[in-house]
Amino acid sequence: MQKCATRHSRLSVVKLTVIGDMSAASIILKPLVDSLNNKSSEWIQNFHFIFIPTDMENPIGRYVGQVDSSYQRLLDTLSNESNPDILTTYQRDAKDVTKLSIGRVLVTQIVNQSHQDTKQFEIPFLHSVSIVPNKKSCVNCTEDEQDPDKCSAHEVDMQVDYTSLHKRENSSKQVQVKGTFRELAVVRELGEQVISLRANYRERKAKVALSRLKKQQHEILNINSHVNTFSCIMRSHTNGLTVHVDGLEYQNVLSLNVFPVWSPNLNSVSLLTNSNTSVGSSLLPS
Repeated sequence: MQKCATRHSRLSVVKLTVIGDMSAASIILKPLVDSLNNKSSEWIQNFHFIFIPTDMENPIGRYVGQVDSSYQRLLDTLSNESNPDILTTYQRDAKDVTKLSIGRVLVTQIVNQSHQDTKQFEIPFLHSVSIVPNKKSCVNCTEDEQDPDKCSAHEVDMQVDYTSLHKRENSSKQVQVKGTFRELAVVRELGEQVISLRANYRERKAKVALSRLKKQQHEILNINSHVNTFSCIMRSHTNGLTVHVDGLEYQNVLSLNVFPVWSPNLNSVSLLTNSNTSVGSSLLPS
């Protein structure tokens, strides 16, 4: 990057081809945004990515397949035979730039379980941030409790705060939820700017009539909302959360804060396609 700045009056465009699953994109993105964090937006826009997924269920692969018919032919050829020429041809022809928004995750991680020491770090994301309950052993569970829908080992006790967006009313609302969550993910559909919160949980209330307790504990509530900001923290600090950010796993997480934009000057990454061959529907499996 220093050579790009010192040898030319204008920054040179750098093409980077990434081959792998979703985590490969995340591995490349992290050091890039760290290096360019204090640079102008012109720097990040001069790094152009071509992404070749090894997993056909990959979100980036599905997205590019919707706008580029030659991309599917490239993947079909590479999956059946080793043909570097077709990859070189695609790298040459892919000149159309698509912007993918970069979000930011602030992670608070438990370092020393006995003393509850923590550290904080930031992770960029393109597609998803999901929380996976640390599934404890169900050896002592009854047969009925072995059902994931009823077993608390498949849930995690958290407080979740988020700003819900309402497009029709052009308004927002602060929401706080305390409960045991079995699924929770913040997702951004590629090509869009807005992020969405998807979760299901059992609500916890301080005072519940005993006659209603059993019924309430089995009532599953859902969240499906566009959000501007999101945060969550464990209410029990015994075991940390397991968090997946674009396929990369982070363990012993105490809390998360998710923001739709990394920073004002680093808000998107450039993905190269050959959209002149665009077709009307996706050419990759959905």
